[in-house]
Parts: sequence; C-alpha cells; structure tokens
Amino acid sequence: MTALGKAIAKGYKATHDGVTKLYRKTTNVFGMSSDELIASGDDVVRRFLQRSQKFDDLVAKYGDDILQFKPQGLNPNEIPQSLYNDMLSKYSPLLSDAKKKEFLNGLIKSGSDIPVKNIVNQGEELVKIVPAGKDPGLSSFFMSKSEFAKLKTSGNLEQKLGLPISSHAPKYDVFKITATKQTTIYNSTVAETIQNGYRTTGGATQSLVPDVTNGWSTPELIESFIP
Repeated sequence: MTALGKAIAKGYKATHDGVTKLYRKTTNVFGMSSDELIASGDDVVRRFLQRSQKFDDLVAKYGDDILQFKPQGLNPNEIPQSLYNDMLSKYSPLLSDAKKKEFLNGLIKSGSDIPVKNIVNQGEELVKIVPAGKDPGLSSFFMSKSEFAKLKTSGNLEQKLGLPISSHAPKYDVFKITATKQTTIYNSTVAETIQNGYRTTGGATQSLVPDVTNGWSTPELIESFIP
C-alpha cells in the first residue's frame, strides 16, 4: 500500500481535489487526469478517489441543502395513538412538548412502516455511521450490528439507509452505543427519500432511540471504512 493509501486508511480526510493533489505529490505522477490517477492507484486510494468523485458529482448536481431532504415515510396519524404516546414518553422531560413532538414526528416520517417496540438488555449494542471525522451528536438513528454487517458490503449502503446528501462520504466512521440498563428502542424500515430530485430507496432496518442520553453509553468510535 502506498503512503497515501496508508494515510487514508488510518483516517486521512480531504476532498477529492485535495486527495488528487496529494496523490500527485506523493507519487510524483503529474500531468494525469483524476481518472488516470484512479486507475493507477492502489486499491484503497482508488476506492477513496472514486467515491470522492461520486460525492462531488452528487453535490454538483443536486446540492446538499438539508432543508430539501424529504423522507417519504408515515405520517404521525398513521400509527396507533398508544404507540405514539409511548414513544413520546421516552424523551427527556427537559424538552418542551412541542419539541418532543417535532423530534418524534421526524422519527416516524423516516420509516415506511409502523415502528415495532423492542426491549434491549444491559450490554446490548447499536451502531451508526457518520462521515469520517464528524461527531455523531445526539441523533436517534442507529442500527443493529447484524444490519450494519449486511449493509457494509452491499454496495448501496447510502441508498438503503436513505442518507441525505450531506451525510454521504468517501469514508465513514462507525460509532457504537451500549445499553447501560434495560431500555426500549423502536425498529422500522427506512423509507424512500427525495432531496432536490435525488432519490434513495430506503429498505434497511433502523433502530430508533428517542433519547440517546438516557440508558445508553457515550458513542464510541469502533472502526472506519471505505465502502
């Protein structure tokens, strides 16, 4: 593996243009197009550059305005009121009722079917992916380790997860959270999404955690990968 390949594998983060320039500098290969550089690079460099170019093209065509991101899932009135109330009760009492409903409605809209309540025991883990170098924050969207294992090598991870364009990346970090007590999650199927004309299919099984600060450990980085 080249020096650049090792840097990327260990966590180097840059734009497609930046990686191309660094690749030229590292290899002393100049006067070549990005496609030619991709063809001549080692596997990790090649995949990183290909995915970087794909992401750049996606942004150029559709933009990455998150306000244009529209999950095509269920409306809140399409799930049983008892389930809605149960999910609502899982949010922090420090939040206003309006904010709780805003967050919950977003979770429901992200899925194409009615969420299924699931009790998890202390020590069980969930994972999520974020663009390499980004903080996972307090997002409620996770998945089981088995679901991630299937998606990791599927070749259409972004499509299955219904990711907004700003969450696409050449490389991802994987974070896990661990249940610190018996607690509740809600599983649903990721819905199709539309963002300024760009569509995803959805289809993955997501695990919704209304309040990741209650009953869960702090997110821990466990790996990084280039799909």
